[in-house]
Amino acid sequence: DHASSPRVPRKLYNQFLLATNRTIPLAITENGIDGGTCAITGCNLSGGWKNFCGYWQQAGYQDCNQAYLDQLKWYDAVMRFDWYVIGSTIFSLEISGWQDFDIGPLTDIFIQYLQSQTVAD
Repeated sequence: DHASSPRVPRKLYNQFLLATNRTIPLAITENGIDGGTCAITGCNLSGGWKNFCGYWQQAGYQDCNQAYLDQLKWYDAVMRFDWYVIGSTIFSLEISGWQDFDIGPLTDIFIQYLQSQTVAD
């Protein structure tokens, strides 16, 4: 599996922690889209998610923000398969020098999405 794949934390957790009865919560401390995903998709881009707008337009998205939000929703659904994952931190919000990664434009609609989700007991 490629290091950027959402299966990697699951594979490592299952192989090294569950197999030895060490079940601890897992926090994914950085998630998002950058040029590293091109190893999976075959694109030739660098930088943050905002640089993928043209790529997503070719895939049929008209709204770049919505395209990235859909990617985050998909990853949220992937994380929900594993009871030990407590969440992830999206890179980045309003950090100088990282504008092409900035999720500021998505904040309100992403919060609405998160509030719409139910948490299983």
